[in-house]
Amino acid sequence: MLMCLPIAFVALFAEPQSPPPQLLNVDFPGIFKNLDGCFVIREIGRDWTLRYRDERCAKRQNPCSTFKVVTALAGLQAGVLTDETTEFKWDGSPQTFKHSERDHTLATAMRDSVNWYFKKVATDVGSERMSRYVKDAAYGNRDVSSPLNDAALNDSMRVSADEQIAFLEKLYTDKLPFDPRHQALVRRILIRDSGPGWVFSGKTGTAQHERLGWFVGHVHAHGRDFVFALNVEGPSGASGRVAQALTRKVLAEMGLIPDVAPTGEKK
Repeated sequence: MLMCLPIAFVALFAEPQSPPPQLLNVDFPGIFKNLDGCFVIREIGRDWTLRYRDERCAKRQNPCSTFKVVTALAGLQAGVLTDETTEFKWDGSPQTFKHSERDHTLATAMRDSVNWYFKKVATDVGSERMSRYVKDAAYGNRDVSSPLNDAALNDSMRVSADEQIAFLEKLYTDKLPFDPRHQALVRRILIRDSGPGWVFSGKTGTAQHERLGWFVGHVHAHGRDFVFALNVEGPSGASGRVAQALTRKVLAEMGLIPDVAPTGEKK
């Protein structure tokens, strides 16, 4: 199966115990270009973390729709959601994105980042339980005191890229304060793309008024596991979709995923 993969991708895993040199040779300025952004990646189970722009990686910002990962876990833990097939009916109200204007399951709502679905989940979980779950998970500033907005987020919530990967590392090692079954389910519905020897997972986030885009997630390749977070800001061109595209470029240069065209995805 490795015969069909790029040489650089295969070479990364030729010495499983040695530091992969490709991880250190990334043209971050060339990838980000005129956008202000940062990137952090950590290999799970090893004392190894790489940051591009340390100060920005530590800066707390609106998590945008990346917070839907927390909302899904809270909904499952509280019994609001049964599994990825739990379906809610669209109420017919106009949505910013047409793909949201239909009934959705948890799996499709996560894939398409459907705001009304996750707002309903968060509302049904309730502020008291949501606050407890966020605090127990040590997510960001742990502040969900503001009323829900249309993205099922709280305007008071802030999280850094460093905090995003700390949360994700717990998610991918079953160390969050949620049932391991729920953590496994959320990991499954976060998968974006895969191929022989690799799996690419993550969640986008966009704050249009803040001109901010996120992509956070996990990549598995030949027995090695990494969590990552990227955010980007700019007067134009900053969004979750852009953040995801930049992340693919970074991971491809690192040799963690092949340099292939992404499949069609929503915001």
